[in-house]
Amino acid sequence: MSGSSTGIDTVFLIFGSTSMGWEAILKESDGLSVTTDSEQKKPDILVVDDEAIICSTMLKYLTLEGYSAISAVDAEEALTIYQKYKPQIIFTDIRMPGKSGLELLETIRKTDDSTEIIVMTGHGDMDSAIQALKLRASDFIVKPIDFEVILMTIERATARIALREKVKRYTSELETLVTQIKTSKKYLEAVFRDSPNAMITCDLNGAILSWNERAEEITGYSASDVTGKTLEQVLRLDNILQEMSTPSGAEKVHSSSVSQILTKDRQLRFISRNVSRITDENGKAIGIIESFIDLTEQIKSERLLEKRYMQVQTINDISKMVSTENDLIKLSDYVLHTLYKTFFESSLLSLFFEEKPLNTLVLKSFDGHGKEYLAKKIKPGKKYPADKGIPWQVFRTGKALVVDNVPASTDYFRGTLSEAASVFAFPIRSKKRIYGVLNIENTERIKLDDSDRFMLETISEFLGISAERIHLLDKITQQNRLLEKQAEDLRTALRKVKTQNKTIENQNKRLIQDLRKAGEFQKSLLPEKLPQYDNVRFAASYLPSSQLGGDIYDIFDIDEELVGIILADASGHGVTAAMLSAMFKMTLQKYAVEILDPAQVMAKLNGDFCQVLQMGEFFTAFYAILNRRTGQFIYSNAAHPRPLLYDYTTGAVTELDTEGFLLGVMDDGITYEQKKITLTANSRLVIYTDGINEAADKTGKMYGDERVRVRLLERAAEKPEEFLSALQADLKKHTGSDIFEDDVTVIVMDFILSRRTK
Repeated sequence: MSGSSTGIDTVFLIFGSTSMGWEAILKESDGLSVTTDSEQKKPDILVVDDEAIICSTMLKYLTLEGYSAISAVDAEEALTIYQKYKPQIIFTDIRMPGKSGLELLETIRKTDDSTEIIVMTGHGDMDSAIQALKLRASDFIVKPIDFEVILMTIERATARIALREKVKRYTSELETLVTQIKTSKKYLEAVFRDSPNAMITCDLNGAILSWNERAEEITGYSASDVTGKTLEQVLRLDNILQEMSTPSGAEKVHSSSVSQILTKDRQLRFISRNVSRITDENGKAIGIIESFIDLTEQIKSERLLEKRYMQVQTINDISKMVSTENDLIKLSDYVLHTLYKTFFESSLLSLFFEEKPLNTLVLKSFDGHGKEYLAKKIKPGKKYPADKGIPWQVFRTGKALVVDNVPASTDYFRGTLSEAASVFAFPIRSKKRIYGVLNIENTERIKLDDSDRFMLETISEFLGISAERIHLLDKITQQNRLLEKQAEDLRTALRKVKTQNKTIENQNKRLIQDLRKAGEFQKSLLPEKLPQYDNVRFAASYLPSSQLGGDIYDIFDIDEELVGIILADASGHGVTAAMLSAMFKMTLQKYAVEILDPAQVMAKLNGDFCQVLQMGEFFTAFYAILNRRTGQFIYSNAAHPRPLLYDYTTGAVTELDTEGFLLGVMDDGITYEQKKITLTANSRLVIYTDGINEAADKTGKMYGDERVRVRLLERAAEKPEEFLSALQADLKKHTGSDIFEDDVTVIVMDFILSRRTK
């Protein structure tokens, strides 16, 4: 200021009196530097990922886009590069060997808040993405990598970097220039005319004296609109940075803040303000100078990131609820309430699910705007018309439907919310079927962005998975009820038997004697002597376990040519298992001679046993019919260990197996397969129960099917009886005992082609 100046009014008389630009004026100053905006240099980028292909691909892409990029394979290498080169943007994977991406982020953030750190994570790792945002990650992207998304992410990060640099540079320049005001009016003139910031001056009462073009661009108000008014009156400011009541002579005070303003066209914007007092040469306050820049886009970007964080958190919370809740109504209420409270406060959200009869949509749950009023008119369980409306269109097509403007749409008809302005509907589906529709009716015209759509599609998919799981649980529950009924029927059928055995079960002194008798009874069910033929030889061995078991086998003539071969194993041990084996033999006798189809015999046995067996009781069985004259061998397997067939000509061992479930567990939908082969060479068939392959040594290692195969190959030249003796000896050697946990039963059949009858 000159010595003749008496106040700030004198200072502002010179505005517009010179044609010198800001930069030219500053060049004439002593020792004062200025930074002007030029083309923004593209930022340096560091890519951190332990997968070399990802690093290589991203580096090539970024190089083609004109960026300078470098990569690191782990967090330690990344820290070394960061400390040396200070890249402005870092892309880092979360899961890496050694230090994770989260630890890298946390380490850098201890000393650096400005570097843009973007984490890369997979779809199934949303918890880590949420943790990264809590650790102040700048952004996150989801693998697999989409290069368009990468480019958009870099552009957002670059904009934030530029804005921070701009605020820093302009603030520094402003403070430097303000210090020069006392000695050069030209500086002040240049600041107002050429500053990229909005510049304002006010008198001691806060009335606006000067208003530059940038201020007009941001607010919409011209200098003539605002002169003489206060900023609070013009912009509806929510905070006042300066009070001019400080005593004269006090030091100059700077204040800064982010404020919310209303522009002339009633648009909400955010500005970063910086205010300084202007003093004369005696240190007396004579006015206020303020600058501000528009932060609206940055704030929107930050709010978008916050929104994405909330969306990821919402998806995470709902996924946890989906994985644990088996009540579809409770799950529906939770999902709708969460979406309503978090994102759709002006909306009514509804869930419709298909119920029998098919093609009937039923309203299961609703929440949101007007819920209380609507609850008086519509109750959950109401059927939804099938001939029109968005939910039915989405249900039929399986495609989401978004209506931004309901009045202009022909798809919408008045449903649960009469004043809807926009509607979003998404199919609730699993891979197999569509279960229902998520319907959102909004009182405002809301437009969905990509992240909104991703969230709603993901939640709808979660609901579809849950509906399928709950549907399956309902079927299992119904099946359990059926099995319980069958078990009750079996208990009723066996009640007399249990009553007769009550004395045996309650008197320990007679237990050993009764078990011995039961063992003798079980042995009596086995054939005393096996039939032998000119071209077919049989041998069998039965080693009872330490407890009473349930193995049963038989070889019997069906007619002059056909021979039946059966080996079955009842579940469990003790008296019940022995009784089951007796039941099996008696039931088999009803069908074996009349039905020459092993698969049909298995089906008949399964049907009978399903009516009488209790829960947990079942049989495995292998049944075959051999034609001694033709060599035709027909067989069916009901979950029994696969028999081994050795061909003496080729030396090959073949496993005989068919599709077939346990006998006596369930009847609905159960079928049994049969296969036919013709024995055209000398052959040996070995059929055995799981007492062999599941016999374990002291370490728990089982004997296994492969050992049986090896012994068959090693001793194929021995007679059937010799082979059985050698197999038993090897089994005892493996277990280290003569007593087994389960019955061990083996049937050996030698088919001799040279002795075949004609």
